[in-house]
Amino acid sequence: MEAAITGGPNCGKTSLVNALAAMGYQVVPESAELAIKDMSAEGVWNPQKKDCLQAFQHRLFEKQLELEQRIDRNRIPIFFDRHGTVEQIAYCGFYGLRVSDSVKHYVANRKFDRVYLLERVPKWENNGIRYEDYETGRKIHAAIAQAYEEQGHQVVKVPLFKSAKNLNEKEAIQQAIAARAEFILKDLGVLGGYEHAAGFAAIPV
Repeated sequence: MEAAITGGPNCGKTSLVNALAAMGYQVVPESAELAIKDMSAEGVWNPQKKDCLQAFQHRLFEKQLELEQRIDRNRIPIFFDRHGTVEQIAYCGFYGLRVSDSVKHYVANRKFDRVYLLERVPKWENNGIRYEDYETGRKIHAAIAQAYEEQGHQVVKVPLFKSAKNLNEKEAIQQAIAARAEFILKDLGVLGGYEHAAGFAAIPV
């Protein structure tokens, strides 16, 4: 059983995936973020240049394949912090970039049991890697949802959950993340079924 957790920038994806990992589930980190870190370390990352964004598509695909090879598919469910290949189609369409035939072929044969689309967080935060502004993020969010649906995936929308008013900001955020995790685990029918996940966390990168 494999599920992708997705949405545009500033949806709380990574926080949710980290919470699932802390609960013992096997999770796969975001390939795009890892590829950006690699290119930044090499001094070649410049999202303002279209040729850089095009080169990034190849890096992202390679990183996604590398991550996939490290998964233990006998330990389920598996949660993905987005999935580089399907979302490549959304981003390439949005920025007018070319999608390689390899990516198209891979996407056509790569299906998830569920795709969870997280409602966007109203408060915009820059994580040091994110380069889109709020409005661009909103449009990308819609493009990602459309890309998964066009590829035949079942997309389940995960709302923002309100927290008790007497909590401080940190407690409220933790409660909201826990509510999202519970929503997803109930939908998958594995809430409380940690016997297949014990001892697991994020796969090494």
